[in-house]
Amino acid sequence: MGNLPASSYPTELKTREDYDFVRQNFDFSLWKKDWRALLFCKTWRTLKTSDSLDGLMQDSTHRVIKSQSPAGASYVEQEYVDDPSAKINLFGLTQDEVKQILIDAGDSVDELNELMKKEGYADAVTSEIVKNDTSEEAAAKQAELDAKYAASKAELYNQYVDAAIHADTETQESIKKLMTQIDAQYDAEYAATKEK
Repeated sequence: MGNLPASSYPTELKTREDYDFVRQNFDFSLWKKDWRALLFCKTWRTLKTSDSLDGLMQDSTHRVIKSQSPAGASYVEQEYVDDPSAKINLFGLTQDEVKQILIDAGDSVDELNELMKKEGYADAVTSEIVKNDTSEEAAAKQAELDAKYAASKAELYNQYVDAAIHADTETQESIKKLMTQIDAQYDAEYAATKEK
């Protein structure tokens, strides 16, 4: 295993045989990304469109996308499903089989689980719940928050540049911490405007 030079690694893998060939003849570091890519085999399929949220489902495998046009709002309900054209499905493999091959070759179980979770395969798909809320009050609060945030960041940025010019690393570190706090506060306040 892993006896062919990296320079001869194929530029494209099309068939199951191609995937098995690289796995058996090249170093794991070369084929890991290609085999990991096989794990991503889901897609969003549109189920229905409506001019109201009534009767549309939003849960771990369903999402609603809102569109705004001069005619008004419309909503599309989608379901997270296996993609029949994904290579893993065309090859007749399962995610568990691909994961096991990667783990046997030395991949990290934790990294794989984190990767799949991020893509929505290990746990519920997390997408923002669409609310039937187009209130001008919420939009005004968000705009005010954006302006306040931009002003705070601009002031800190100027202070940071000044500290950098004077090679004052202590001040730079303090400003970085303040920026992180402002980001967290902004996220919390912005989320609060959406909940109302």
